[in-house]
Amino acid sequence: GSRTSRSATLAPLMTRKDIIEAFAAVLAPYMGATMAGASLRGHCEKLRIGEHEVSDDQVDALLAAMRPGLHVFVGEEKTSQIVREMRRALEAGRGRP
Repeated sequence: GSRTSRSATLAPLMTRKDIIEAFAAVLAPYMGATMAGASLRGHCEKLRIGEHEVSDDQVDALLAAMRPGLHVFVGEEKTSQIVREMRRALEAGRGRP
């Protein structure tokens, strides 16, 4: 049988570029690809998220930082849905079901 672990330390870590690409793909229909990428890169800079191996805590911080801007574009209910989609996109990128 296959064993799966929920431990974040065993999940392959993603780079900032991977995360920005995954999140921008989700955000593009709502704010455009250019704006999504610029916003994500700006938040990464502010949060001091480096190029390599981004931790789950950093991902959570990035998602939290994106919420207020998303809220302006699409409202609270849609923001929550988009954040869930962004998390799913990241899990798919990590090879999680």
